Amino acid sequence: MLFRVHGVTVTNWDKDPLLDLRHGDRSKLGLGVVYAREIVSDAVDLIGDYLAWRPLESVDADSANRALHFPRLFPGKNVAPINHAVTVMEALGRYFDLDHSSPTFEQDVRTIWQKLRLLRAGIGGAFEIVVGHLLLPGEAMRAARDSATALLTGAGHARLACDHLRWIRTGAAGSAGPRARIHIGKHAIQTFTAGDLAVNILHEASHRFASTIDVAYRWEGLRNDTGGFTGLTNDADSYAWASRRIWQARRGHPAQI
Repeated sequence: MLFRVHGVTVTNWDKDPLLDLRHGDRSKLGLGVVYAREIVSDAVDLIGDYLAWRPLESVDADSANRALHFPRLFPGKNVAPINHAVTVMEALGRYFDLDHSSPTFEQDVRTIWQKLRLLRAGIGGAFEIVVGHLLLPGEAMRAARDSATALLTGAGHARLACDHLRWIRTGAAGSAGPRARIHIGKHAIQTFTAGDLAVNILHEASHRFASTIDVAYRWEGLRNDTGGFTGLTNDADSYAWASRRIWQARRGHPAQI
């Protein structure tokens, strides 16, 4: 399999030589690429605006509020009039656990903004998506261990064990490859919405282009930091989901997109 979508080269994993994508899945992947670029671009724009106007807060709060209330003009539809400061602070607080009163708040926001700029430059250019049934060694070991635990705990857990074993082949949504390459699981393309697929692309691309790591995942309690995590300014899922939150607010997209 070899095709191009919006300047991105898409191939199949060499361990799945006969793998292919249906026309509908190819189209969804293409839309996911478009959304991913929009998401990170909107996040860079609004966080940049916020940083530019933040000094006004201590000098003239009314002027700062008026300036931040109107969105930057740019081509496109479905642009919602939103308050930049509220949108940025809500997204960063939700997924990076940033506190506006923290002495490192502005430094942390600038760190996030710089990494997002690297990510925008990376996915805005030529890169490669490799599609396959991903087998990630660490995840496979964890799934096999969970499967064995489920079987040993007694009656009623056989189905759970089977689910864990099935996850080894289909559950991994993506990984970061060498150079300008990311791996996306075929199962993710088939089952995710285009918006969630865009988040998956951004998560993996942030590893490659912005040197993020996996501190926490949204499903582990990342949202509003219910898991008590630290070091989220270098977390891939934080960048992906916070950016999506800003994008949804700016463009008026529903949560289920």
